[in-house]
Amino acid sequence: LDGDFKGWGSSYGDNLSYNCKCNICNKETLVDNKIRCYNCYPINSNSSLLEKEIVSFIQQNYKGKINTSVRDLIYNTDNPYPLELDIYLPDLNLAFEVNGTYWHSSKFKYRDYHQNKTEKALKQGIQLIHIWEHVWLNKQSIVKSMILNKLNKTPNKAHARKCTVKKVNHLEASLFLEINHLHGKGKPATVIKGLYSENKLVSIMSVSKDGELLRFASLLNHNIVGGFGKLFKALRPYIKYSYVDRDWSPNNLNTVYDKFFSKVGQTSIRYSYLEEYTLNIIPRQRIDFDNPSFKEGLLKIYGTNNFKYEV
Repeated sequence: LDGDFKGWGSSYGDNLSYNCKCNICNKETLVDNKIRCYNCYPINSNSSLLEKEIVSFIQQNYKGKINTSVRDLIYNTDNPYPLELDIYLPDLNLAFEVNGTYWHSSKFKYRDYHQNKTEKALKQGIQLIHIWEHVWLNKQSIVKSMILNKLNKTPNKAHARKCTVKKVNHLEASLFLEINHLHGKGKPATVIKGLYSENKLVSIMSVSKDGELLRFASLLNHNIVGGFGKLFKALRPYIKYSYVDRDWSPNNLNTVYDKFFSKVGQTSIRYSYLEEYTLNIIPRQRIDFDNPSFKEGLLKIYGTNNFKYEV
């Protein structure tokens, strides 16, 4: 097979092997379970290609000052060693942490590492965004769109007042969310509405049976001004609560959510599993905790927590 196989595997239990050629480096190797190309993405690289790719993307779209490997802004409280900011934009008080999935697993990082770093950065007035390697490799177009939004460089703009609110069927919603939301379609929704501009779906919001606002997403590289508010008002009778992912919204103040919700607390730190020998990401719900052999070679990947909001 010829193919760009740089993405990490997300399936578990597929024992098929393929002889693949990487479209990036043009080298061939035997690939199991969609394992990435180790020539392009070595797990022992000190200066990762991943970080260079992200810096390059920011440089193409942002003309302000960009600092890398910053070690003089945030520190641990229990030792004198600094915490490094991989990418720091001082004019925006914005930083990006590039988390190599293997090197930032529980084998090398303690449970509160990313949460602690987020909190330390906030105390210095810095929003720290966490970009995970497996997410960048598998959802790059979405991550780039989200980075542009953080840089205030989203290239396309539309106004919700010129859009029409309509119900969205589950198939259309699933396809839209898989393409435009970092976490895909998520768990089942009972009510889904979207904004349509000239019969084109440009923004969507979904709500679960118990009243959780599950997903809000707009078309990639589009800012739908007033879109969240218009859809929220249309779905207000169904919405009771929601969560905000602190990997991308680290601030205690979320201007959109604080306008419509009240923050009531925080969740525990989120985590998933990494199979050490294949580097597959395994969903928590697929772990058989009663089978000791199933857990052999599994590492945890600890992220940050979520803010919880209620109406």
